[in-house]
Amino acid sequence: MMTSDNQSSNPLLSRQIGLPVLVIGLALSGCLVGIGILTDLESTHRAMFITTGLVGMLYSLALPTVLIALARRHNALWLGLILINSLMVNWLLIIEPFSFKGIGLTACLILTLASAVLMGRWQSYTFMVLTMLMYRVLPLILHTGISPVSTGIQIALVGISIGITETIYLMQKRIEHDFQRLKVVNQMTRSLAYSIETSQVMSLMSGAIQAVLDADTYFIGLVQDDHINLKLFYDDGEFFSNMSIDREGTLGGWVVNRRRSLLLTDAPNQLKDLGLDGKIIGKPHVSLSWMGTPLQTPDHVFGVVAVASYKRNAFNNSDLELLENFAQQASITLDNAYHHAEVEEQSTQDSLTRVLNHSNFLKHFLKETEKAAQHHYPLSVIMLDVDHFKKYNDNYGHLVGDQVLVGLSELVRRYTKSSDLVGRWGGEEFIIALPQTSGIQANLVAERIRKAINRMEVFDRENNHIPPPTVSQGIALFPQESDRPETLLDMADKRMLLAKNRGRDQIEPPAEHWHGIQPHYINSSN
Repeated sequence: MMTSDNQSSNPLLSRQIGLPVLVIGLALSGCLVGIGILTDLESTHRAMFITTGLVGMLYSLALPTVLIALARRHNALWLGLILINSLMVNWLLIIEPFSFKGIGLTACLILTLASAVLMGRWQSYTFMVLTMLMYRVLPLILHTGISPVSTGIQIALVGISIGITETIYLMQKRIEHDFQRLKVVNQMTRSLAYSIETSQVMSLMSGAIQAVLDADTYFIGLVQDDHINLKLFYDDGEFFSNMSIDREGTLGGWVVNRRRSLLLTDAPNQLKDLGLDGKIIGKPHVSLSWMGTPLQTPDHVFGVVAVASYKRNAFNNSDLELLENFAQQASITLDNAYHHAEVEEQSTQDSLTRVLNHSNFLKHFLKETEKAAQHHYPLSVIMLDVDHFKKYNDNYGHLVGDQVLVGLSELVRRYTKSSDLVGRWGGEEFIIALPQTSGIQANLVAERIRKAINRMEVFDRENNHIPPPTVSQGIALFPQESDRPETLLDMADKRMLLAKNRGRDQIEPPAEHWHGIQPHYINSSN
């Protein structure tokens, strides 16, 4: 629900700012009571001053605590409060000859301040206009005198009242603006506390930036080698995807490489001082203001968040501090997500070779066979085992044996695709699943692995070269040889044992076996 520009959207804030007004109003009312009690006045005038002072005290207490709250719920009451305020000022001008000089003008300034703080901008101006009209009309209606106010003082009073009203209005707007910013930061912080997903971090930051910063364009980028991948990029009402910028020679890269925030209020000219050339991404508009800050922890820099505007001097240091606050909160969550992903990855991997462990290979393998069956494409399995591995442990020690297993896993990953599955089946035995790969193609992969292992450099504990290992490999093809995953694995294992029995450093079955098997391929519709 939108609130009027003329009425504070935070009643508690108005009451806090209006506390000095309340104190001054009570003090002025107390003076009237004191005049009635302490001075030598006629009984009628004494009662008038005491009554006026007591009513003023009650009104000063009720205005910020009760009456303003009622008027916020019933807009018609605003005019009633304004009318009461104007009557009070003019009443004090009427009784001024019996009290002290300037009491009416003092009350006018106090109630102008009260109207601006507790009611709003238009209420304050309405009070001024109504007070001036009453000053002209009341003497005619009541047939009574009123303390004269010169034209110069009236003009000065109007000028001071306008100054008070506009100052309070701008101050309240600034406080509400800062309050809204703090609210967004707190909301973002609470939301990030329950998130470990990078995509959710991006979404929360995007919402926060749009809520409190006047940005025409912004992006959130994560570092990857010599590029910054823009995980989220918004420009002039449109989101862009699959974009990246160079780490060198760009503003985003400058922030990342130096791990420092940057604020440009006249970007085209300031770029020259930084030794950078402006590069336009997204829509063909030149950003005239730009600021960015790194997403980082003391140990790691993740990327950069940057906002820009098509206007000069669109941002200031306060805006940059807010962006830094966003980035700091997001960086903590990204760090948690990074470590969580690391732990998750470690839980699925073999601790020594960093390939999939036995159970996780099986889980992923079953999913791949389901996909292969659904989309009608072949899937090959290679089971391989290091020949005479026990001799490495016995002759050179287990550390050298571990070196062989790690080197073997690295070679296997080098000769397989990122979409292939590589796992440690147990001990010195490894397994590879190759989706969308025929038996002939699997045999080529196995042969490349066999030759690469034969060239692998292995050293003993004294750093002397020792003979490289050899591997025996067995291949099975899904679904042509078996459409049951467990049978396929068992077939590959038996063929690997057959390769060992044939003399090791072998691939079973040989390449010519696959020429008689017609593979399935992906349908064109898929």
